Amino acid sequence: MYITSIIICYNPPLRFPWRIRSDIFNEMERIDRLADRIRKLVTLRRMPRSDRKIGITIFNFPPNSGAMGSAAHLNVFRSVLNTLTALKKAGYVVDVPPSVEALREALLVGNSERYGAEANVHATFRLMTTSRGSPI
Repeated sequence: MYITSIIICYNPPLRFPWRIRSDIFNEMERIDRLADRIRKLVTLRRMPRSDRKIGITIFNFPPNSGAMGSAAHLNVFRSVLNTLTALKKAGYVVDVPPSVEALREALLVGNSERYGAEANVHATFRLMTTSRGSPI
C-alpha cells in the first residue's frame, strides 16, 4: 500500500472571521505532484511482477562497527531470506540463496575485499554524477 499526504488547496488565515470565505485556491504544483505520484503508482500496479524492481535496505548503524544486519532480538538475514522466497512465489524475478548463511556471506563478504568496503558492493558511481542530480 502506498500512502501519501499532500495539501492540494490553500485557505489563507482569516482576517475577518465573521466573513464568508471565498478565497480558497488550488496549489497547482502540489496537485501536479500528486497526479504524477498516482500515475506512477498505476503504472507500477499494471506492470507484470516479473518486470518490477525492488530494493531491500539493510541498515548498518552505527556505521563501520560490524553492525550490518543486526537488530534488537531480530534475525534480519532469516527475515530477508523469507521475504525473497515470498517474492519469488508471488512472481517476482529473485535469486534466492540456498540458506541464511549463503545470504549473509553474499551480502557481507561478496566482493568487499576488492573495493575495501565492509560489505558487498553492488554498484559504484562518481561523486560528481551524484551531486549533480542531488536536490541539496
